[in-house]
Amino acid sequence: MIWLLGAHGGAGVSTLESMWAPAADSQRGWPSAEKAPFVVVVARMHTVGLNAAHRLCLQHQAGEVGGCSLLGLVTVAAAPGKPDLTLSRRRELVAAAAGASWHIDWVPELLTSEPTELAQWTPDYTPPPAKRFARPLAPTDAVPESVATAAAEVFAAAGEQWRNRPGKP
Repeated sequence: MIWLLGAHGGAGVSTLESMWAPAADSQRGWPSAEKAPFVVVVARMHTVGLNAAHRLCLQHQAGEVGGCSLLGLVTVAAAPGKPDLTLSRRRELVAAAAGASWHIDWVPELLTSEPTELAQWTPDYTPPPAKRFARPLAPTDAVPESVATAAAEVFAAAGEQWRNRPGKP
């Protein structure tokens, strides 16, 4: 299991928790490493979100998190289109403090979907076949590509850290 640590309210944790089957909301606090050691910080791609995420990454670097392993940062688009250059640079800084990063694109249909209705990514997820010239499937029918890609990479990073942990049996 991966803990999703929201850097601030509205970061997108509830949506990701619904879509990433083996993930759970850490309720905006660092979880106990005994339950599951792996954490990703989730932040909306805006100044408040990135600043809050940076503070959490610095807490981790200072060893103030009780043994959790920070896998990285997941940013969630705050608006359609490309973010402005200042935000992109700020994201790079926070991502460096996090050690790794992933981005969830803007998916307007998520604004009108109930979390319980959303398609779920699991480690064996296979997207439905794409049809030429068709609209992307709704997030209730298929996990959006950026969500699935981020999930696969986050869980691969957790697996890698687990295999390379010190003192493994």
